[in-house]
Amino acid sequence: DSAGQTATLRTLEILLPHNVEPRIVPLPAQYDPDKYINTYGKDKFLALLNESLDFIDFIITIKPSDSIYDKQNCLKQILNYIALIEEPMIQELYLNKTANIFKITKDVLFKKIKSTVKSNYSSKTHIDSNATNYSSLEKQILCSLILNPSYIGVAKQEVTTDCFKDNNFKEIIGIIYANFEKEDLSTAKLIDLLEKPNLKKIVADLTFATKTIPKESEFRKKLLSLKSKWLYQEIQNAKNNKETDKIKDLTLQHYEIKRKINQLRSNIK
Repeated sequence: DSAGQTATLRTLEILLPHNVEPRIVPLPAQYDPDKYINTYGKDKFLALLNESLDFIDFIITIKPSDSIYDKQNCLKQILNYIALIEEPMIQELYLNKTANIFKITKDVLFKKIKSTVKSNYSSKTHIDSNATNYSSLEKQILCSLILNPSYIGVAKQEVTTDCFKDNNFKEIIGIIYANFEKEDLSTAKLIDLLEKPNLKKIVADLTFATKTIPKESEFRKKLLSLKSKWLYQEIQNAKNNKETDKIKDLTLQHYEIKRKINQLRSNIK
């Protein structure tokens, strides 16, 4: 159905940049793999797997192609996905196939790919665009939340989005805080809520790259370290603005956070 098709296309956005070859198995409406196997048996399902489609054939099957403009829109969508592939040889193989199907020279398609990549790059804000001495810490916290949603409650207790200096991470954390509670979070749901392509890519990259999740005590220490750095910066800003009362309040908060960090360090040892 349309919801399944949309989910499949979003999955392509995650897999293709990592040079994973996605294969799609279309199922009858209202069927998921479990229901299909229970209804028709394992052998018929295995036969379907042997007839799986690559993403080009899949897009062609779900897109209308009655007019020239329909074909143009279909081709544009295929090229947008090919542009996500970073391995030149794989990209060229898909371009060859697309050129053969649509009877268009590969040079024309390649120019379109280049313009698409250039457009995406110019509108992209890199993860390290606001490089700081603790952007790595922010990255570790975000990774932990994506891979272990049970930490969301802990994170909400300890830090606000203001503590994140990287604007990309701040926006993603804001979406997580606003929309998820503990086990509700999944990578697919999060990517679905993110409108900006660069944020989708960040989440996908972190999901593929992360291998270990810290224990809760270690994760809490990372949160407190982030808040400590944020408070320190706020204290400096207050000093520059000569806000005496604010300096006292922030200094007390900073001292308390440092005390908690030292206590956690002792417990971890």
